[in-house]
Amino acid sequence: MNMINKHYKKLIIFILICISFSFLFHSLTSNKPLSPDSSLLKSQTSLSTKISTTTNQLSNSNQIITDFTIIKCNHLYSKNKCNNIPKSYIQLSPSLNYYHNSKIKNDYYLLIKLQSLDEATKIITDISTNKKSLESESNEIEGFDYEIEEVQIDENSSLFKKKIIISNLKNPLNDNIPILRSIDILFGNNDLIDSRLYHKTLHLSSSDSIHTILSLNMMNLKEQSILKESNQQLLNLKNEQIIEFSEEQQPENDDGSKIRSKFKIMQLSDLHFGQDLGRCETIIDPNDNDNIDNEKCTSDLKTLKFIEDSINKESPDLIVITGDLIDVDRSIDYKSILLKSLQPILAKNIKFIYTFGDEIDNYDTKLLIIDFLSTLPNCLNTLPQDKSLYGVTNYNFQVRSKAFKQSASITILDSQDHYLDESQINYLYRLNNEFQNDYKLIFFHYPLPQFRPPGKFKIIGTYNEKHALDSKTNVKFHDDIINCGYNVIAVGHEHENDACILSESSANKDKSIWLCYNSVTGDSGVTKLNKGYIRKLRLFEIDFDDGRLLSWKRKEVDKSAFDYQLIYDIPKPQ
Repeated sequence: MNMINKHYKKLIIFILICISFSFLFHSLTSNKPLSPDSSLLKSQTSLSTKISTTTNQLSNSNQIITDFTIIKCNHLYSKNKCNNIPKSYIQLSPSLNYYHNSKIKNDYYLLIKLQSLDEATKIITDISTNKKSLESESNEIEGFDYEIEEVQIDENSSLFKKKIIISNLKNPLNDNIPILRSIDILFGNNDLIDSRLYHKTLHLSSSDSIHTILSLNMMNLKEQSILKESNQQLLNLKNEQIIEFSEEQQPENDDGSKIRSKFKIMQLSDLHFGQDLGRCETIIDPNDNDNIDNEKCTSDLKTLKFIEDSINKESPDLIVITGDLIDVDRSIDYKSILLKSLQPILAKNIKFIYTFGDEIDNYDTKLLIIDFLSTLPNCLNTLPQDKSLYGVTNYNFQVRSKAFKQSASITILDSQDHYLDESQINYLYRLNNEFQNDYKLIFFHYPLPQFRPPGKFKIIGTYNEKHALDSKTNVKFHDDIINCGYNVIAVGHEHENDACILSESSANKDKSIWLCYNSVTGDSGVTKLNKGYIRKLRLFEIDFDDGRLLSWKRKEVDKSAFDYQLIYDIPKPQ
Protein backbone atom coordinates (compact mmCIF):
# COMPACT_ATOMS: atom_id res chain seq x y z
CA MET A 1 0.00 0.00 0.00
CA ASN A 2 2.85 2.38 0.87
CA MET A 3 4.54 1.56 -2.44
CA ILE A 4 1.36 2.46 -4.31
CA ASN A 5 1.08 5.70 -2.40
CA LYS A 6 4.69 6.59 -3.28
CA HIS A 7 4.01 5.94 -6.97
CA TYR A 8 0.85 8.02 -6.82
CA LYS A 9 2.78 10.84 -5.14
CA LYS A 10 5.43 10.77 -7.86
CA LEU A 11 2.75 10.76 -10.55
CA ILE A 12 0.92 13.70 -8.97
CA ILE A 13 4.17 15.67 -8.63
CA PHE A 14 5.02 14.88 -12.25
CA ILE A 15 1.57 16.06 -13.40
CA LEU A 16 1.85 19.27 -11.37
CA ILE A 17 5.28 19.98 -12.87
CA CYS A 18 3.90 19.44 -16.37
CA ILE A 19 0.96 21.76 -15.67
CA SER A 20 3.33 24.42 -14.31
CA PHE A 21 5.58 24.23 -17.38
CA SER A 22 2.51 24.32 -19.62
CA PHE A 23 1.21 27.44 -17.86
CA LEU A 24 4.63 29.10 -18.07
CA PHE A 25 4.95 28.28 -21.75
CA HIS A 26 1.45 29.58 -22.43
CA SER A 27 2.14 32.84 -20.61
CA LEU A 28 5.30 33.37 -22.62
CA THR A 29 3.84 32.48 -25.99
CA SER A 30 0.26 33.70 -25.82
CA ASN A 31 -0.80 36.98 -27.37
CA LYS A 32 -0.45 39.96 -25.06
CA PRO A 33 -3.77 41.36 -23.79
CA LEU A 34 -4.97 44.84 -24.60
CA SER A 35 -3.78 46.52 -21.44
CA PRO A 36 -1.31 49.43 -21.32
CA ASP A 37 1.95 48.75 -19.53
CA SER A 38 3.33 51.71 -17.58
CA SER A 39 6.74 50.00 -17.40
CA LEU A 40 6.96 50.30 -21.19
CA LEU A 41 6.32 54.05 -21.01
CA LYS A 42 8.91 54.28 -18.24
CA SER A 43 11.51 52.49 -20.37
CA GLN A 44 10.67 54.75 -23.33
CA THR A 45 11.09 57.82 -21.13
CA SER A 46 14.41 56.50 -19.78
CA LEU A 47 15.55 55.85 -23.33
CA SER A 48 14.67 59.43 -24.35
CA THR A 49 16.70 60.69 -21.40
CA LYS A 50 19.63 58.50 -22.42
CA ILE A 51 19.46 59.76 -26.00
CA SER A 52 19.26 63.37 -24.78
CA THR A 53 22.32 62.77 -22.61
CA THR A 54 24.12 61.32 -25.60
CA THR A 55 23.06 64.36 -27.62
CA ASN A 56 24.57 66.72 -25.05
CA GLN A 57 27.79 64.76 -25.27
CA LEU A 58 27.76 65.24 -29.04
CA SER A 59 29.00 68.82 -28.89
CA ASN A 60 25.53 70.06 -27.74
CA SER A 61 24.60 69.65 -31.21
CA ASN A 62 22.90 68.59 -34.35
CA GLN A 63 22.17 65.01 -33.31
CA ILE A 64 21.38 62.71 -36.21
CA ILE A 65 20.99 58.98 -36.78
CA THR A 66 23.77 57.89 -39.09
CA ASP A 67 22.89 54.19 -39.13
CA PHE A 68 20.38 51.66 -37.83
CA THR A 69 20.06 47.91 -37.93
CA ILE A 70 17.96 45.05 -36.55
CA ILE A 71 19.20 42.33 -34.24
CA LYS A 72 17.51 39.17 -33.03
CA CYS A 73 17.35 38.26 -29.34
CA ASN A 74 15.87 35.25 -27.61
CA HIS A 75 13.36 36.82 -25.22
CA LEU A 76 13.48 33.82 -22.85
CA TYR A 77 16.98 34.82 -21.86
CA SER A 78 17.45 38.43 -22.90
CA LYS A 79 14.79 40.04 -20.63
CA ASN A 80 14.28 42.86 -23.15
CA LYS A 81 18.00 43.52 -23.33
CA CYS A 82 20.16 42.10 -26.09
CA ASN A 83 23.71 41.07 -25.30
CA ASN A 84 25.03 41.38 -28.83
CA ILE A 85 24.63 45.15 -29.32
CA PRO A 86 27.46 46.59 -31.44
CA LYS A 87 29.56 49.30 -29.82
CA SER A 88 28.20 52.87 -30.24
CA TYR A 89 24.65 51.63 -30.98
CA ILE A 90 21.58 52.18 -28.78
CA GLN A 91 18.74 49.65 -28.50
CA LEU A 92 15.28 51.13 -28.98
CA SER A 93 12.33 49.96 -26.90
CA PRO A 94 10.19 47.88 -27.25
CA SER A 95 10.92 45.08 -29.70
CA LEU A 96 9.44 45.39 -33.20
CA ASN A 97 7.24 42.32 -32.60
CA TYR A 98 6.29 43.27 -29.03
CA TYR A 99 2.56 43.06 -29.74
CA HIS A 100 2.65 40.56 -32.54
CA ASN A 101 1.94 36.86 -32.26
CA SER A 102 4.50 36.00 -29.62
CA LYS A 103 4.82 32.37 -30.70
CA ILE A 104 7.83 33.85 -32.47
CA LYS A 105 10.65 32.64 -30.26
CA ASN A 106 12.86 35.65 -30.84
CA ASP A 107 12.48 39.38 -30.34
CA TYR A 108 13.66 41.77 -33.01
CA TYR A 109 15.11 45.05 -31.81
CA LEU A 110 15.95 48.20 -33.70
CA LEU A 111 19.40 49.66 -32.98
CA ILE A 112 20.42 53.20 -33.87
CA LYS A 113 23.77 54.95 -34.07
CA LEU A 114 23.85 58.62 -33.01
CA GLN A 115 26.45 61.13 -34.13
CA SER A 116 26.76 64.87 -34.40
CA LEU A 117 26.27 66.27 -37.87
CA ASP A 118 29.79 67.72 -37.79
CA GLU A 119 31.33 64.29 -37.19
CA ALA A 120 29.06 62.24 -39.46
CA THR A 121 30.43 60.78 -42.67
CA LYS A 122 26.96 59.93 -43.97
CA ILE A 123 23.36 60.92 -43.38
CA ILE A 124 20.08 59.02 -43.83
CA THR A 125 17.54 61.00 -45.83
CA ASP A 126 14.62 58.56 -45.98
CA ILE A 127 13.39 55.11 -44.95
CA SER A 128 10.87 53.01 -46.82
CA THR A 129 9.65 49.47 -47.24
CA ASN A 130 9.73 50.05 -51.00
CA LYS A 131 12.95 50.62 -52.88
CA LYS A 132 11.15 52.11 -55.90
CA SER A 133 9.62 54.87 -53.78
CA LEU A 134 13.09 55.96 -52.70
CA GLU A 135 14.36 55.91 -56.27
CA SER A 136 11.42 57.89 -57.61
CA GLU A 137 11.83 60.70 -55.07
CA SER A 138 15.18 61.76 -56.45
CA ASN A 139 17.57 59.88 -58.67
CA GLU A 140 20.30 62.28 -57.83
CA ILE A 141 20.99 65.09 -55.37
CA GLU A 142 23.34 67.67 -56.76
CA GLY A 143 26.79 67.51 -55.24
CA PHE A 144 26.19 64.24 -53.38
CA ASP A 145 26.22 60.56 -54.18
CA TYR A 146 23.57 58.38 -52.58
CA GLU A 147 23.00 54.69 -52.10
CA ILE A 148 20.05 52.55 -51.00
CA GLU A 149 20.79 49.97 -48.33
CA GLU A 150 18.62 47.12 -47.07
CA VAL A 151 18.13 46.38 -43.39
CA GLN A 152 17.66 42.64 -42.95
CA ILE A 153 15.77 40.74 -40.28
CA ASP A 154 17.46 37.51 -41.31
CA GLU A 155 19.23 36.01 -44.28
CA ASN A 156 16.02 35.60 -46.26
CA SER A 157 14.18 38.89 -45.85
CA SER A 158 14.61 42.63 -45.40
CA LEU A 159 12.20 44.93 -43.65
CA PHE A 160 13.51 48.43 -44.47
CA LYS A 161 15.34 50.20 -47.21
CA LYS A 162 17.17 53.41 -46.37
CA LYS A 163 18.57 56.06 -48.65
CA ILE A 164 21.97 57.28 -47.52
CA ILE A 165 23.77 60.35 -48.78
CA ILE A 166 27.53 60.22 -48.44
CA SER A 167 28.83 63.58 -47.20
CA ASN A 168 31.14 65.51 -49.47
CA LEU A 169 33.26 67.88 -47.39
CA LYS A 170 33.97 70.06 -50.43
CA ASN A 171 30.25 70.82 -50.78
CA PRO A 172 28.40 72.05 -47.64
CA LEU A 173 25.19 70.23 -46.87
CA ASN A 174 22.12 71.70 -48.56
CA ASP A 175 19.72 73.33 -46.07
CA ASN A 176 16.76 71.61 -47.72
CA ILE A 177 18.01 68.01 -47.48
CA PRO A 178 15.96 66.03 -44.90
CA ILE A 179 17.99 64.24 -42.24
CA LEU A 180 16.86 61.41 -39.96
CA ARG A 181 16.89 62.71 -36.37
CA SER A 182 15.00 60.09 -34.34
CA ILE A 183 12.77 57.00 -34.57
CA ASP A 184 9.80 56.08 -32.37
CA ILE A 185 8.38 52.54 -32.35
CA LEU A 186 4.59 52.74 -32.16
CA PHE A 187 1.71 50.25 -32.38
CA GLY A 188 -1.76 50.70 -33.81
CA ASN A 189 -3.97 50.49 -36.85
CA ASN A 190 -4.08 52.36 -40.12
CA ASP A 191 -5.78 55.30 -38.38
CA LEU A 192 -2.61 56.15 -36.44
CA ILE A 193 -0.52 58.89 -38.04
CA ASP A 194 2.12 60.79 -36.10
CA SER A 195 1.00 64.37 -36.78
CA ARG A 196 3.93 66.02 -35.04
CA LEU A 197 5.70 68.54 -37.20
CA TYR A 198 8.48 67.03 -39.34
CA HIS A 199 7.43 63.44 -38.60
CA LYS A 200 6.79 60.74 -41.18
CA THR A 201 4.76 57.63 -40.31
CA LEU A 202 5.84 54.29 -41.76
CA HIS A 203 3.32 51.44 -41.35
CA LEU A 204 4.98 48.03 -41.50
CA SER A 205 1.67 46.35 -42.38
CA SER A 206 -1.48 47.28 -44.30
CA SER A 207 -3.60 45.10 -42.00
CA ASP A 208 -6.45 46.49 -39.89
CA SER A 209 -5.07 44.54 -36.95
CA ILE A 210 -2.64 46.17 -34.54
CA HIS A 211 0.79 46.33 -36.13
CA THR A 212 4.19 47.99 -35.78
CA ILE A 213 4.54 51.59 -36.93
CA LEU A 214 7.69 53.66 -37.16
CA SER A 215 7.58 57.41 -36.61
CA LEU A 216 10.55 59.04 -38.32
CA ASN A 217 11.65 62.53 -37.36
CA MET A 218 13.02 63.97 -40.61
CA MET A 219 14.24 67.58 -40.49
CA ASN A 220 16.47 69.68 -42.67
CA LEU A 221 18.73 72.34 -41.20
CA LYS A 222 16.28 75.17 -41.83
CA GLU A 223 13.40 73.30 -40.16
CA GLN A 224 15.57 72.48 -37.17
CA SER A 225 16.19 76.17 -36.59
CA ILE A 226 12.46 76.96 -36.79
CA LEU A 227 11.60 74.15 -34.35
CA LYS A 228 14.22 75.28 -31.87
CA GLU A 229 12.75 78.80 -31.82
CA SER A 230 9.20 77.43 -31.47
CA ASN A 231 10.21 75.20 -28.55
CA GLN A 232 11.80 78.14 -26.77
CA GLN A 233 8.63 80.23 -27.17
CA LEU A 234 6.51 77.38 -25.75
CA LEU A 235 8.90 76.97 -22.82
CA ASN A 236 8.63 80.70 -22.06
CA LEU A 237 4.83 80.49 -22.16
CA LYS A 238 4.81 77.54 -19.74
CA ASN A 239 7.17 79.30 -17.35
CA GLU A 240 5.26 82.59 -17.39
CA GLN A 241 1.82 80.92 -17.62
CA ILE A 242 0.59 83.87 -19.68
CA ILE A 243 -1.09 83.64 -23.10
CA GLU A 244 -0.87 87.12 -24.54
CA PHE A 245 -2.18 88.21 -27.91
CA SER A 246 -2.29 91.61 -29.50
CA GLU A 247 -5.01 93.32 -31.54
CA GLU A 248 -2.32 94.37 -34.02
CA GLN A 249 -1.65 90.69 -34.76
CA GLN A 250 -5.27 90.07 -35.77
CA PRO A 251 -6.09 89.94 -39.51
CA GLU A 252 -8.06 92.79 -41.09
CA ASN A 253 -11.63 92.80 -42.42
CA ASP A 254 -12.34 93.65 -46.05
CA ASP A 255 -13.10 97.25 -45.07
CA GLY A 256 -9.69 97.62 -43.41
CA SER A 257 -10.98 97.48 -39.84
CA LYS A 258 -9.47 95.08 -37.35
CA ILE A 259 -11.30 91.86 -36.49
CA ARG A 260 -12.71 91.84 -32.95
CA SER A 261 -10.37 90.62 -30.24
CA LYS A 262 -11.65 87.19 -29.21
CA PHE A 263 -10.14 84.16 -27.50
CA LYS A 264 -11.81 80.82 -28.20
CA ILE A 265 -11.53 77.65 -26.12
CA MET A 266 -12.66 74.24 -27.36
CA GLN A 267 -13.46 71.62 -24.72
CA LEU A 268 -13.16 67.92 -25.53
CA SER A 269 -14.10 65.22 -23.06
CA ASP A 270 -14.52 61.46 -22.77
CA LEU A 271 -12.87 60.63 -26.08
CA HIS A 272 -12.11 57.00 -25.11
CA PHE A 273 -9.52 56.29 -27.78
CA GLY A 274 -8.13 52.76 -28.09
CA GLN A 275 -5.31 51.10 -29.97
CA ASP A 276 -7.72 49.29 -32.28
CA LEU A 277 -10.18 50.82 -34.74
CA GLY A 278 -13.07 51.04 -32.29
CA ARG A 279 -15.05 49.33 -29.54
CA CYS A 280 -17.30 46.45 -30.61
CA GLU A 281 -20.25 45.01 -28.70
CA THR A 282 -22.94 42.43 -29.35
CA ILE A 283 -26.42 43.88 -29.78
CA ILE A 284 -29.29 41.56 -28.90
CA ASP A 285 -32.54 42.41 -30.67
CA PRO A 286 -35.53 40.98 -28.71
CA ASN A 287 -37.72 41.37 -31.82
CA ASP A 288 -35.41 39.19 -33.93
CA ASN A 289 -37.16 35.82 -34.23
CA ASP A 290 -34.05 34.21 -35.71
CA ASN A 291 -32.11 34.98 -32.50
CA ILE A 292 -29.20 36.36 -34.51
CA ASP A 293 -27.04 38.77 -32.51
CA ASN A 294 -25.59 41.75 -34.37
CA GLU A 295 -22.21 43.27 -33.66
CA LYS A 296 -22.02 47.05 -33.47
CA CYS A 297 -18.62 48.69 -33.69
CA THR A 298 -17.71 52.27 -32.96
CA SER A 299 -15.05 54.22 -34.83
CA ASP A 300 -12.13 56.19 -33.42
CA LEU A 301 -11.57 57.53 -36.92
CA LYS A 302 -15.07 59.03 -36.77
CA THR A 303 -14.08 60.83 -33.56
CA LEU A 304 -10.90 62.15 -35.18
CA LYS A 305 -12.90 63.43 -38.17
CA PHE A 306 -15.39 65.16 -35.84
CA ILE A 307 -12.61 66.93 -33.95
CA GLU A 308 -10.78 67.86 -37.16
CA ASP A 309 -13.92 69.27 -38.78
CA SER A 310 -14.80 71.27 -35.65
CA ILE A 311 -11.27 72.70 -35.45
CA ASN A 312 -11.49 73.75 -39.10
CA LYS A 313 -14.81 75.51 -38.52
CA GLU A 314 -14.00 77.16 -35.18
CA SER A 315 -10.22 77.80 -35.24
CA PRO A 316 -9.84 77.65 -31.43
CA ASP A 317 -6.94 79.34 -29.67
CA LEU A 318 -6.78 76.67 -26.97
CA ILE A 319 -8.15 73.14 -26.54
CA VAL A 320 -8.87 71.80 -23.06
CA ILE A 321 -9.31 68.02 -22.74
CA THR A 322 -11.24 67.19 -19.56
CA GLY A 323 -10.42 63.55 -18.98
CA ASP A 324 -11.03 60.01 -20.19
CA LEU A 325 -8.86 60.45 -23.26
CA ILE A 326 -7.77 56.80 -23.20
CA ASP A 327 -9.82 53.60 -23.13
CA VAL A 328 -7.41 51.45 -21.13
CA ASP A 329 -9.30 48.25 -21.99
CA ARG A 330 -8.49 48.82 -25.66
CA SER A 331 -4.95 50.16 -25.31
CA ILE A 332 -1.52 48.61 -25.19
CA ASP A 333 0.95 51.48 -25.40
CA TYR A 334 0.38 54.91 -23.82
CA LYS A 335 2.76 56.69 -26.18
CA SER A 336 1.04 55.39 -29.31
CA ILE A 337 -2.48 56.04 -28.06
CA LEU A 338 -1.68 59.61 -27.03
CA LEU A 339 -0.23 60.39 -30.45
CA LYS A 340 -3.27 58.81 -32.11
CA SER A 341 -5.81 60.74 -30.04
CA LEU A 342 -4.07 64.11 -30.50
CA GLN A 343 -3.65 63.86 -34.29
CA PRO A 344 -6.01 66.71 -35.33
CA ILE A 345 -4.67 69.02 -32.61
CA LEU A 346 -1.02 68.40 -33.46
CA ALA A 347 -1.71 68.69 -37.18
CA LYS A 348 -3.37 72.10 -36.75
CA ASN A 349 -0.63 73.42 -34.44
CA ILE A 350 -3.03 74.43 -31.64
CA LYS A 351 -2.16 74.94 -27.99
CA PHE A 352 -3.76 72.31 -25.75
CA ILE A 353 -3.84 71.13 -22.15
CA TYR A 354 -5.07 67.90 -20.58
CA THR A 355 -6.45 66.93 -17.19
CA PHE A 356 -7.13 63.37 -16.04
CA GLY A 357 -10.50 61.72 -15.66
CA ASP A 358 -11.18 58.18 -14.42
CA GLU A 359 -8.95 56.35 -16.89
CA ILE A 360 -5.81 56.28 -14.70
CA ASP A 361 -5.52 56.54 -10.93
CA ASN A 362 -1.90 55.53 -10.35
CA TYR A 363 0.11 58.63 -9.45
CA ASP A 364 3.40 57.46 -10.98
CA THR A 365 1.71 56.45 -14.24
CA LYS A 366 0.05 59.86 -14.43
CA LEU A 367 3.45 61.51 -13.99
CA LEU A 368 4.91 59.41 -16.82
CA ILE A 369 2.04 60.39 -19.13
CA ILE A 370 2.39 64.09 -18.34
CA ASP A 371 6.15 63.82 -18.78
CA PHE A 372 5.59 62.54 -22.33
CA LEU A 373 2.74 64.96 -23.13
CA SER A 374 4.91 67.89 -22.07
CA THR A 375 7.35 67.06 -24.89
CA LEU A 376 4.67 67.44 -27.59
CA PRO A 377 4.38 70.61 -29.67
CA ASN A 378 2.02 73.25 -28.18
CA CYS A 379 1.20 71.15 -25.11
CA LEU A 380 0.87 73.35 -22.00
CA ASN A 381 1.10 70.47 -19.52
CA THR A 382 4.08 70.35 -17.21
CA LEU A 383 5.08 68.09 -14.35
CA PRO A 384 3.62 69.39 -11.05
CA GLN A 385 5.72 72.09 -9.44
CA ASP A 386 3.65 72.31 -6.25
CA LYS A 387 3.66 68.81 -4.71
CA SER A 388 1.25 69.93 -1.97
CA LEU A 389 -1.61 70.15 -4.48
CA TYR A 390 -3.91 67.13 -4.76
CA GLY A 391 -3.57 65.24 -8.06
CA VAL A 392 -1.21 65.89 -10.97
CA THR A 393 -2.86 68.18 -13.52
CA ASN A 394 -3.52 71.49 -11.75
CA TYR A 395 -2.76 74.62 -13.78
CA ASN A 396 -3.71 78.25 -14.27
CA PHE A 397 -3.05 80.39 -17.36
CA GLN A 398 -3.66 84.09 -17.75
CA VAL A 399 -5.05 85.21 -21.13
CA ARG A 400 -4.41 88.88 -21.79
CA SER A 401 -5.62 91.21 -24.50
CA LYS A 402 -3.20 94.10 -24.99
CA ALA A 403 -5.64 96.21 -26.97
CA PHE A 404 -8.52 96.07 -24.48
CA LYS A 405 -6.47 95.80 -21.27
CA GLN A 406 -8.59 92.87 -20.14
CA SER A 407 -7.61 89.43 -18.91
CA ALA A 408 -9.07 85.99 -18.32
CA SER A 409 -8.09 83.18 -16.00
CA ILE A 410 -8.27 79.60 -17.29
CA THR A 411 -7.86 77.11 -14.46
CA ILE A 412 -7.50 73.33 -14.76
CA LEU A 413 -7.93 70.95 -11.81
CA ASP A 414 -7.42 67.21 -11.35
CA SER A 415 -10.63 65.64 -9.95
CA GLN A 416 -8.98 62.29 -9.20
CA ASP A 417 -11.29 59.72 -7.57
CA HIS A 418 -14.25 62.09 -8.15
CA TYR A 419 -12.81 64.47 -5.60
CA LEU A 420 -11.54 68.01 -5.24
CA ASP A 421 -9.29 68.58 -2.25
CA GLU A 422 -8.97 71.47 0.19
CA SER A 423 -5.47 72.15 -1.17
CA GLN A 424 -6.96 72.85 -4.62
CA ILE A 425 -9.54 75.28 -3.21
CA ASN A 426 -6.76 77.08 -1.32
CA TYR A 427 -4.92 77.25 -4.66
CA LEU A 428 -7.95 79.03 -6.19
CA TYR A 429 -8.01 81.57 -3.36
CA ARG A 430 -4.29 82.26 -3.85
CA LEU A 431 -4.89 82.83 -7.56
CA ASN A 432 -7.81 85.12 -6.79
CA ASN A 433 -5.62 87.24 -4.51
CA GLU A 434 -2.84 87.39 -7.09
CA PHE A 435 -4.84 88.10 -10.26
CA GLN A 436 -7.77 90.45 -10.82
CA ASN A 437 -9.42 88.98 -13.94
CA ASP A 438 -12.39 90.11 -16.00
CA TYR A 439 -13.37 86.51 -16.87
CA LYS A 440 -12.74 83.21 -15.12
CA LEU A 441 -13.27 79.67 -16.38
CA ILE A 442 -12.45 76.45 -14.53
CA PHE A 443 -12.22 72.96 -16.05
CA PHE A 444 -12.09 69.49 -14.48
CA HIS A 445 -13.56 66.06 -15.16
CA TYR A 446 -16.01 64.98 -12.48
CA PRO A 447 -19.12 67.07 -11.65
CA LEU A 448 -19.63 68.74 -8.27
CA PRO A 449 -22.64 67.64 -6.15
CA GLN A 450 -24.43 70.84 -7.28
CA PHE A 451 -24.66 69.40 -10.81
CA ARG A 452 -27.71 67.57 -9.32
CA PRO A 453 -29.79 70.58 -8.23
CA PRO A 454 -33.12 70.02 -6.44
CA GLY A 455 -36.37 71.70 -7.47
CA LYS A 456 -36.63 74.07 -10.43
CA PHE A 457 -33.57 75.60 -12.06
CA LYS A 458 -32.56 77.38 -15.24
CA ILE A 459 -31.05 75.01 -17.81
CA ILE A 460 -29.88 75.19 -21.43
CA GLY A 461 -29.31 71.87 -23.21
CA THR A 462 -29.95 68.18 -22.62
CA TYR A 463 -29.96 66.71 -19.10
CA ASN A 464 -30.50 62.95 -19.31
CA GLU A 465 -28.35 61.38 -16.59
CA LYS A 466 -29.87 62.11 -13.19
CA HIS A 467 -28.57 59.28 -11.03
CA ALA A 468 -26.87 60.12 -7.73
CA LEU A 469 -23.33 61.47 -8.06
CA ASP A 470 -20.68 59.73 -5.97
CA SER A 471 -18.62 62.90 -5.58
CA LYS A 472 -16.58 63.06 -2.39
CA THR A 473 -16.06 66.80 -2.83
CA ASN A 474 -17.18 69.07 -0.01
CA VAL A 475 -20.41 70.83 -1.09
CA LYS A 476 -19.06 74.17 0.18
CA PHE A 477 -16.40 74.16 -2.58
CA HIS A 478 -19.14 75.24 -5.01
CA ASP A 479 -19.51 78.52 -3.10
CA ASP A 480 -15.73 78.83 -2.74
CA ILE A 481 -15.37 78.71 -6.52
CA ILE A 482 -18.04 81.43 -6.85
CA ASN A 483 -16.28 83.52 -4.18
CA CYS A 484 -13.08 83.26 -6.22
CA GLY A 485 -14.91 84.99 -9.07
CA TYR A 486 -15.39 82.12 -11.53
CA ASN A 487 -18.13 82.51 -14.16
CA VAL A 488 -18.37 78.90 -15.30
CA ILE A 489 -17.39 75.36 -14.30
CA ALA A 490 -16.92 73.00 -17.29
CA VAL A 491 -16.84 69.23 -16.73
CA GLY A 492 -17.15 65.93 -18.56
CA HIS A 493 -17.74 62.39 -17.27
CA GLU A 494 -21.52 62.17 -17.80
CA HIS A 495 -21.73 61.11 -21.42
CA GLU A 496 -25.36 61.94 -22.09
CA ASN A 497 -25.53 65.35 -20.41
CA ASP A 498 -24.61 68.45 -22.42
CA ALA A 499 -26.55 71.11 -20.49
CA CYS A 500 -25.49 74.25 -18.68
CA ILE A 501 -27.23 74.74 -15.31
CA LEU A 502 -27.42 78.11 -13.57
CA SER A 503 -26.49 77.52 -9.95
CA GLU A 504 -26.87 80.06 -7.12
CA SER A 505 -24.54 80.48 -4.19
CA SER A 506 -26.05 79.03 -1.03
CA ALA A 507 -24.71 81.97 0.98
CA ASN A 508 -25.62 84.77 -1.43
CA LYS A 509 -28.52 84.37 -3.86
CA ASP A 510 -27.27 87.35 -5.86
CA LYS A 511 -24.20 85.34 -6.88
CA SER A 512 -24.43 82.47 -9.36
CA ILE A 513 -22.34 80.34 -11.69
CA TRP A 514 -23.00 78.28 -14.81
CA LEU A 515 -22.30 74.54 -14.41
CA CYS A 516 -21.68 73.22 -17.93
CA TYR A 517 -21.36 69.68 -19.23
CA ASN A 518 -19.40 68.87 -22.37
CA SER A 519 -21.05 65.45 -23.01
CA VAL A 520 -19.22 62.56 -24.67
CA THR A 521 -17.10 63.55 -27.68
CA GLY A 522 -15.70 60.10 -28.54
CA ASP A 523 -17.66 57.64 -30.66
CA SER A 524 -16.30 54.80 -28.48
CA GLY A 525 -17.64 56.32 -25.27
CA VAL A 526 -20.49 54.13 -23.93
CA THR A 527 -24.00 55.63 -23.84
CA LYS A 528 -26.38 53.44 -21.83
CA LEU A 529 -29.58 55.48 -21.94
CA ASN A 530 -29.53 56.21 -25.66
CA LYS A 531 -27.38 54.01 -27.92
CA GLY A 532 -27.78 56.57 -30.70
CA TYR A 533 -26.77 59.58 -28.60
CA ILE A 534 -25.20 62.25 -30.82
CA ARG A 535 -21.64 63.14 -29.80
CA LYS A 536 -20.88 66.78 -28.98
CA LEU A 537 -18.16 69.18 -27.93
CA ARG A 538 -18.38 72.56 -26.21
CA LEU A 539 -16.86 75.94 -27.01
CA PHE A 540 -16.28 79.08 -24.96
CA GLU A 541 -15.45 82.47 -26.44
CA ILE A 542 -14.11 85.46 -24.54
CA ASP A 543 -15.09 88.54 -26.53
CA PHE A 544 -12.81 91.24 -25.17
CA ASP A 545 -14.35 93.83 -27.51
CA ASP A 546 -17.98 93.38 -26.41
CA GLY A 547 -17.05 92.41 -22.85
CA ARG A 548 -18.78 89.04 -22.65
CA LEU A 549 -18.21 85.31 -22.30
CA LEU A 550 -20.25 83.03 -24.59
CA SER A 551 -20.69 79.27 -24.94
CA TRP A 552 -22.18 76.93 -27.53
CA LYS A 553 -21.86 73.34 -28.73
CA ARG A 554 -21.17 71.43 -31.94
CA LYS A 555 -22.66 68.06 -32.76
CA GLU A 556 -21.13 65.28 -34.78
CA VAL A 557 -24.02 64.31 -37.08
CA ASP A 558 -24.54 67.49 -39.09
CA LYS A 559 -21.52 69.38 -37.69
CA SER A 560 -23.80 72.26 -36.72
CA ALA A 561 -23.33 74.76 -33.89
CA PHE A 562 -26.26 75.26 -31.50
CA ASP A 563 -27.38 76.37 -28.02
CA TYR A 564 -25.58 79.70 -28.06
CA GLN A 565 -25.77 81.27 -24.63
CA LEU A 566 -24.38 84.19 -22.66
CA ILE A 567 -22.31 82.96 -19.73
CA TYR A 568 -21.22 86.35 -18.41
CA ASP A 569 -20.97 89.97 -19.45
CA ILE A 570 -19.01 92.74 -17.78
CA PRO A 571 -21.41 95.12 -16.00
CA LYS A 572 -21.66 98.36 -17.96
CA PRO A 573 -21.09 101.59 -16.04
CA GLN A 574 -24.34 103.44 -15.25
